[in-house]
Amino acid sequence: MDIKSVQTIFLALLYLAIHSSSFAQAKEELPIIMSSRWFHPRDDKDTLSTLKMIKDFHPDRIDWMYCSNTKQLEEIRKLGVPYSLAINPQIPDSAGYTVQGRIEDLNGQKVVAPWMKSWNQKNPYWGCVNSPEFQKLFLAKSKEIVDLKAYGIFVDDARFNDHAFEWGGCFCDHCISGFNKYLVNEVKKDSIDPSFNYKDYRLSRSKNTSNAKNARDPYAKLFKDFQQSSVVRFLTKWKADLKAYAGNDFVFLTNNPNGSWNKIYEIFDSGICEISANNRSYESLERISKQAKAKNKTQVLSIATSDSTTFKRLSVYSYSLGNPVLLPWDLMLQPTSERSEARRIYFDGKNWIDHSMLLRSLYKTSTLKPSVSAGKRELCGDARVLTFAKDGKKVTVFLPDLRDKKPKCNIGNVGRRIHLSELSEISNNARLKSASRSKVSFQNDADIDIYLE
Repeated sequence: MDIKSVQTIFLALLYLAIHSSSFAQAKEELPIIMSSRWFHPRDDKDTLSTLKMIKDFHPDRIDWMYCSNTKQLEEIRKLGVPYSLAINPQIPDSAGYTVQGRIEDLNGQKVVAPWMKSWNQKNPYWGCVNSPEFQKLFLAKSKEIVDLKAYGIFVDDARFNDHAFEWGGCFCDHCISGFNKYLVNEVKKDSIDPSFNYKDYRLSRSKNTSNAKNARDPYAKLFKDFQQSSVVRFLTKWKADLKAYAGNDFVFLTNNPNGSWNKIYEIFDSGICEISANNRSYESLERISKQAKAKNKTQVLSIATSDSTTFKRLSVYSYSLGNPVLLPWDLMLQPTSERSEARRIYFDGKNWIDHSMLLRSLYKTSTLKPSVSAGKRELCGDARVLTFAKDGKKVTVFLPDLRDKKPKCNIGNVGRRIHLSELSEISNNARLKSASRSKVSFQNDADIDIYLE
């Protein structure tokens, strides 16, 4: 029997554990999430299929999806998978275009996010949270998402004006008049002339009109604080209004880079966090997870990478920290420059079916939550050791650091350890053999050690 056949049989046995009585209870606590940014196929040339991936992956829910097609959403509901639907600052207001209530720079020009300049979008302009037109539009579009039977709403790029401050906005009339009131009422600037116009002030002092940040401007930090407080005020009222429409069980999600829970992100219940390169140590992941739990938030971890090994390590370790796992399908890799286009990644579903089954078996049928300890250097360098309890047995996963592309581990020379990709035989009495040089056998009453490559 070849290795591939053995793995299929082994993982099929693990899959049976999904239907145990403990699965239903754990399922609500720690879901496996699939992201289908758009419903596929998008056209006749699209070879991808959202429904096929749902059937293959068996996700507990779908998050961060743009879809308003009632027939497509009905097909997802038939599979018993709840979904949240996404909305962003670019929602169109006029025949599919972004026209009214948009973020403006000092010259009155609508602003495009730097990473979106190469996307050739029909509706590239962000809405301003201080614009009454945009406020009404955003709430109306959000109510449409509720009507599409979503369990929650995902706000993509929730920083709005606070983020746009970094690339030149917003200096629309609503922001300028609002900033005056902010200075008088919040900052108590009694010396402010009621006729003071910050936009005119900036234009008279700076030749650089493309950037709102100006170190020599005494009002720059106050203006940024005003924009952040504007976003907080806008989202807080929007959330209350939408809850009144949808009910208290409706869930609010966003993308919170590197696990940040600032004043804006705190408004949401759950965040999908894309880990940057300098935050890929296990210590950083533990810190991010603890921060979310301290604020009673749900944190999902993700990495913009085309390397499936790195993503698999992240998913197992994220699971061990008590975080939901995001399956790497329909995810964006950031462009390397403003001129280059973003790429999307779709990992081979067959490989991830096996991996998601392994995750479910290790965690959802465990009688104890996994414990984590530092790895022994003579075994796996800086690996983490994740210990699960399954069916009265101990299951140990030796997980290399995310930054180690080629970890050096003495797999063949260490006691009872099995490399997942080296399984060569499985019999009815659950005897496992390792194909490594040591030819170690595992009896059905033995502890199982898995080293995840």
